[in-house]
Amino acid sequence: MGRHRHRTDRLVVGVILLALFVRIAVLVYLRTYRIPGNDDHWSFGYEAGRLARSLATGVGFASPMPEPSGPSALLPLGYPLLLAGLFRLFGVYTTSAAVAALALNILFSTLTCAGVYLLGRRIFGRPAGIVASAILALYPPSIWYATTWIWDTTLLALALVAAMLWIYRLPEVPSLPCLAATGGILGVVALINPAPIPFYAVLAFLLWRALRARSLNGTAQIAVLAGSCLLVYGPWLVRNWVVMGEMTPRTSVGMNLRLGNDERMWELATGKYDVGRYPSNSREESRQFHELGEVGYDRRCQQLAMAFIRENPGKFAQLVWFRFRGWWFGLGMTTVVTPLDRLATPAMRWLTAVAPVLLLVLGCFFAVRNGKPATLVIALVLTYPLPYYLFFVAQRYRFPIEPFVVLLSAYGIVSAWSWLRPNSPADSAKTPAEA
Repeated sequence: MGRHRHRTDRLVVGVILLALFVRIAVLVYLRTYRIPGNDDHWSFGYEAGRLARSLATGVGFASPMPEPSGPSALLPLGYPLLLAGLFRLFGVYTTSAAVAALALNILFSTLTCAGVYLLGRRIFGRPAGIVASAILALYPPSIWYATTWIWDTTLLALALVAAMLWIYRLPEVPSLPCLAATGGILGVVALINPAPIPFYAVLAFLLWRALRARSLNGTAQIAVLAGSCLLVYGPWLVRNWVVMGEMTPRTSVGMNLRLGNDERMWELATGKYDVGRYPSNSREESRQFHELGEVGYDRRCQQLAMAFIRENPGKFAQLVWFRFRGWWFGLGMTTVVTPLDRLATPAMRWLTAVAPVLLLVLGCFFAVRNGKPATLVIALVLTYPLPYYLFFVAQRYRFPIEPFVVLLSAYGIVSAWSWLRPNSPADSAKTPAEA
């Protein structure tokens, strides 16, 4: 048993080193750290880059668009703050800063492979963990986003995996300090990106139900969980209320709602949005953004979007369907994830879009059938895209939950393969929310 575990550990280390080597090789080969200087380095992090520059130069969290526009809450605080630190260390919009940002991405992506193994071992057993980690190590989107995108994509994926691993290691009846730490971790994740917040409600409900099943009230535990989360995340909301006049995670809800819901989007019959109408790409929209201010522009966009939805409920329902289809199958999406996509035939695109979903469903089926404590992972995969169904989708937006999709798919593969050989016991532990 010890010898087998030693071989397994060496295999996992090999997979992680492979992931690191492949990403470094792609970065060096493609030289994506050479950021074009046109448009004042706009493609260096886009809005996040502009916000980071403002922070690094002492202006504050401001001016997310190509031209200065004043205080902002267009994006969450987390990643621009990290990028601002790199700018302070290596210079604003320098090649050294780009190398540092992409090197961090590679580190985040490699650590995610390790985290997926640990999470898979915890929930499904070692074989599923190893398979999931190996798939993610060579997964083209994981490599692509780590080596080309200066954005929060890989950081958020790692944060979600780390948070989920922490939750799965909680005792069946967690102490109040453990719950306070959990809430703090969730608050940090929300500062990177608030997209997982719908999952927080599911987590709180499952925890409350598990505590009630043990004849505990659960109210104090949920209050500590929520309170500690707000203690970390709340100052950002208060700042937006004081500075921007709105207590909101982001001042781009209306803008995003409008970008995905109008007559043109319905005519295009896709879930994506028209990038030509984004303020950074349209002179008219940029003019309105600067004249109305960030909050005023967002409110105007929200009014236009809500008017369209009220007047066209059927078209809105179709747009939601387009976005659902695009999220899970990539249908209607035109964003290129990797250079290999340009060589793929329509049949290959259908296969690569449908196969992961089928494996995901297979993994969920076996998890339920075999009584694995995977409820939280499945809940995250299902709740995370809910806001995107209402706004718009892009392939990049799905990636933060891709490690969990890969994990469930890997368990589906391992379970299907186990039909051909004797089953072996898997080491897993139930969380307090699933016990």
